[in-house]
Amino acid sequence: MNGPAPVLDVVDLVAEFPMGHGHVTVVDGVSFSVAPGASVGLVGESGSGKSITAMSVVGMIPAPGRITGGSVRFRGQDITHASGKSMRALRGKEIGLVLQDPMTALNPVQRIGPQIVEAIREHQDVSRSGAAARAVELLGQLGIPSPERRFHEYPHRLSGGMRQRVVLAIALANDPSLLVLDEPTTALDVTVQAQILDLIKELRTRVGTAIVLITHDVGVVAEVCDDVIVMYGGRVMEHAPASLLLADPLHPYTIGLLGSVPSAGTKGEKLATIPGAVPSPADMPRGCPFSNRCKNVMTKCEERPPVVQFPDGRSVACWLHGDAAGVPGAAVRHV
Repeated sequence: MNGPAPVLDVVDLVAEFPMGHGHVTVVDGVSFSVAPGASVGLVGESGSGKSITAMSVVGMIPAPGRITGGSVRFRGQDITHASGKSMRALRGKEIGLVLQDPMTALNPVQRIGPQIVEAIREHQDVSRSGAAARAVELLGQLGIPSPERRFHEYPHRLSGGMRQRVVLAIALANDPSLLVLDEPTTALDVTVQAQILDLIKELRTRVGTAIVLITHDVGVVAEVCDDVIVMYGGRVMEHAPASLLLADPLHPYTIGLLGSVPSAGTKGEKLATIPGAVPSPADMPRGCPFSNRCKNVMTKCEERPPVVQFPDGRSVACWLHGDAAGVPGAAVRHV
């Protein structure tokens, strides 16, 4: 039996930036979809391409970058190369967006309440007083103390964590079909983080909002995400249901990421680390982008690894799993 049509469907997305007489590929063949009420996490180190992937999806890839391949469909509509005007209308109503730096999303010379009210009234037929009541309600739900008073504050009078919650309030104001969150719990204490994650989960259940969550926090992934995409060098290294990926990672990069996360069982032990750093997109190794940091590297890794798709719903791009002939139902796709 087929499930509901995806809210977001991304197929073989490629994004490039011009450099000199050529170009640099920063998103390289990324595919995923999100159904109503479902959530997908994009994880990886800084520079892995996850934020640029999200910005490309919502029509905000920084200039002079551009999408040069693949497609993005939102609720069945191709928005790959939609105009700026139509994308702004979608982002205000159907797509909620929370960026890493909340100050870039807030007008510093306008009080926060009217900014939330404006976001509501732009897309809903509601009175100013009704929108103001909804804004105060959202601020309270997001854990801001004395929301009626904070409604009248300017952004610079709030802490970084409070500003982030105001941006979340704007993103949630119109019950969007898709919510794209870039590190939404950064700089927030554990209690407030739990409140925000609970609100996100409630929105999924009540409205059927689809979630794309960009994070480096494995705890947040475990709490919120159904599926996880591990990115490196602009490519998908591994894609799997969250429970499978966290319990049994396949790609050496995923194993390294999870091994570097502290847990109750590692108290007093030295955490594992991945040597080196993510290289510049202009200086990626040939073949597998992770090969110059991988302890399992072999000569074959100078060629681009195939994507191995397993019957349990996971896929991995790695030569360690390139021969899946002995796995019933597995398929190998060379890209």
